[in-house]
Amino acid sequence: MKEEIVKQKVVNIDETSYPHNKGLNWLWGFVTKIFAFFTIQASRGSKVLKEILTELYEGIIICDRFSAYIKYQKDRVIGLIQFCWAHIIRDVKALKYEMGNGSKKPFSKACRKKIGAVFKLWYCFKAGKITREVLIEKAEPLIKKLKNFLEGNLQSSSKKVAKFCRQLLKRWNSLFIFIYHEGVEPTNNLAEQLLRLGVKSRKISYCTRSIAGQLLLAKLLTVICTCRIQKRSSLKFIRETIHSKRYNLTMPSLLLNKQEDEEIKLAA
Repeated sequence: MKEEIVKQKVVNIDETSYPHNKGLNWLWGFVTKIFAFFTIQASRGSKVLKEILTELYEGIIICDRFSAYIKYQKDRVIGLIQFCWAHIIRDVKALKYEMGNGSKKPFSKACRKKIGAVFKLWYCFKAGKITREVLIEKAEPLIKKLKNFLEGNLQSSSKKVAKFCRQLLKRWNSLFIFIYHEGVEPTNNLAEQLLRLGVKSRKISYCTRSIAGQLLLAKLLTVICTCRIQKRSSLKFIRETIHSKRYNLTMPSLLLNKQEDEEIKLAA
């Protein structure tokens, strides 16, 4: 499954802390629309992404704006990155008491209104009311207005607003990939929701004490989350795996054939 990740056109990625003995390791989740792959690593840096995806990965990554993803994007040869809008909107809301440049309205309110106009079109597209072509045609003028608004606030009297605008404009080419590319979502919810199983495990256990324990946890999360995506019973899969191993039968697989892949993608 690790080898299969690099063949996917879109991968959602997220990470969370996961203690190991007295040290701090990291649980990484690589999630697609047909399977999930988990691994526990000692690092939270871009070297984990290079190890799993390699620098030759040509697909699209959906993630937050953590520095490891930004560094990986700079180092890899080709491919796009979509930053999570849920995180961006949360940052916008945090500026609710800051005023925009030359405006009597709070920066947050004006900014969210312009972002909302783009997402209104996105939701129409998702509901099947407009085509991709219409989405692009109508979204581009709204995206330009948002960019002009941010550029107009680069010299804002609020240092927080100016910093936010500067940071967002610096990553501008990674904000609206979802408008133009099939299979790309504007948020990283797919990975974050499945990573919660690991978070729950961390909260109710003593985490891991050995390399074997790390491997077991990562494999179980991979099986459980993949079965959830594929609408299969993870318990049944594990039972079939043990039975097949015990009686030397053909092992069940989490990697589906092309037809099954398409059915899951359509259902999603």
